[in-house]
Amino acid sequence: MWIVVGMLLCVIGCKNSAEVNEYTGLAHQGEKCVSGINSIEWDTLYIGAGATSLEGQWLLKKDRLVYVDKHMVGVREYDLEGNFIRKHISRGKGPDEMGSPFFVSTATAGGELFGLDGMWQIFCYDSTYQWMFPPFRFLSDNPINDENYDELLRHPHAEQVAIYEYNFNVRKLHRQGYLLFVPVVVEHVRFNGYETNSKAKEFWRTSHIFASVDISEQRTQNLFGSYPPVYREKNIPNFSSYDFAVEDGCLYSAFAADSLIYIRDMDGALKGTMGFSAPNISHSYPETKTIDETESQREKHLKKYGYYTTLTIAGDCLFRGYKQEGELGYGLQIYQGRDLVGDIHTKEVLNILGYRDGFYYGELPVDVDNERFRIIKFKLCKEI
Repeated sequence: MWIVVGMLLCVIGCKNSAEVNEYTGLAHQGEKCVSGINSIEWDTLYIGAGATSLEGQWLLKKDRLVYVDKHMVGVREYDLEGNFIRKHISRGKGPDEMGSPFFVSTATAGGELFGLDGMWQIFCYDSTYQWMFPPFRFLSDNPINDENYDELLRHPHAEQVAIYEYNFNVRKLHRQGYLLFVPVVVEHVRFNGYETNSKAKEFWRTSHIFASVDISEQRTQNLFGSYPPVYREKNIPNFSSYDFAVEDGCLYSAFAADSLIYIRDMDGALKGTMGFSAPNISHSYPETKTIDETESQREKHLKKYGYYTTLTIAGDCLFRGYKQEGELGYGLQIYQGRDLVGDIHTKEVLNILGYRDGFYYGELPVDVDNERFRIIKFKLCKEI
């Protein structure tokens, strides 16, 4: 009798010890056939940057290239050949003005512009740069008061909306319907991924990475998503950045230290995976145990190891960028559907902006010496 009970308890204990989470049992989709696209042919558009701070974000907005400066209020608009047209949005407190510049923004194919300024206000502009809705503060519908401050400080957990803020490492927003998808991260002295302890393990396992915001009702609809299993195996915060793209009711996310691309629905539920490893990425990332060690080793780690960088949907392709180990350069994976159809080596980081009128557009690093931006206009070349 006691032997049977003991065996049952052992079975129950073994089942409990095996972690079951949203990543358990996901089906992988797609095939690897990289001989389809083997190069890109591009023209470089040189755009003078003298009237800017040189730090900002390029977007493809309907049939225009727009530059959103990180340090100066306003949007500079160009045609698809890089010719300046006009500047929109002025500094001020009146309707359709802004008090501080956009920190991050996104544009839709219809020409709408959505952004978050340095004061964490969300702005929504239509194609003519008029407000769609009055600006409102991100996560302001979950304020901290005297009663819950102590609870937040002493007993943090992943479902407390007030401990989240915008994730600075991602620099991306996406809009789908009435929802704005925003990357988030926990900001808490006792609940983070820097210290190698039980709270760090809980952070990687339970903390959310996205917030969906209902822009029409100005409220946070949902916190969802968590870091994939690779971040639970050892502490690698220097490789915790990620990127994401949204299209046709699906949210795709890709992480610096993970070869997989994860597919979610608009409610945040994981539906499957796609993606394949890029060349010269060993995934042998060193663990760090304190925040001081993490910060002191960050630049060294990012230079030495390979990792995944950007994720963009343009035309009928999904592009995932990556950095190879050491000085080997960069690369760009090209997916069609769920299949990997191309893998192109690049000497520099190439950020894909979008697709218009038969051409893809991308951004190379700023030419600081000559104070000019470098936008590329290209087509994909298939193997004959």
